[in-house]
Amino acid sequence: MQRLYIFLFSMFLFSNLFANSSNKKDKYNEFIYWNADSKLSWSDFKGKPATGTSEEAMTASSVQYNYSISGGKIQWQVYAKFYPNASWKSLKVYSDYLLQHEQLHFDISELYARMLRKQLTEKIKSPKDALLLKKIGDSIINAWDIEQDAYDRETNHSMNEKSQAIWQAKIHERLAELQEFASP
Repeated sequence: MQRLYIFLFSMFLFSNLFANSSNKKDKYNEFIYWNADSKLSWSDFKGKPATGTSEEAMTASSVQYNYSISGGKIQWQVYAKFYPNASWKSLKVYSDYLLQHEQLHFDISELYARMLRKQLTEKIKSPKDALLLKKIGDSIINAWDIEQDAYDRETNHSMNEKSQAIWQAKIHERLAELQEFASP
């Protein structure tokens, strides 16, 4: 229901949610790449549940992008990742329905990874496009953040079942439209 976004551009930028953690990077050593054939399970949520919150689960996911320039060519990579050790579930309440809500957060990460791959494929042609690559990446990630917030707000963190079903259909349709840019 609550989620954490980790934006990566050659390095991790950590959320303030983990300010009390003594070893932040350990939470991000393990990750799962988004894969159409593999859905999240509750056993993937290995983090310690937050205290003092009404949320029942949190998905920590990211859209990671980076690039390199070598031999007069620019190469880039884009990934959607889920972080099991930074993701958690309540010890008292979790259901298949709630898991679907959390999965859709990860699916939205993949959607934006596809959108970024599409933009980079269409617009990045040479090393002189490196600044444009960063600008496109920042713009896509900003839109991703806004959409993740809208998803939780409009579904009331999964409590609005009608809105949840609409979001599920809409995200799956958009993923299908960008199938050619799916995670490798």
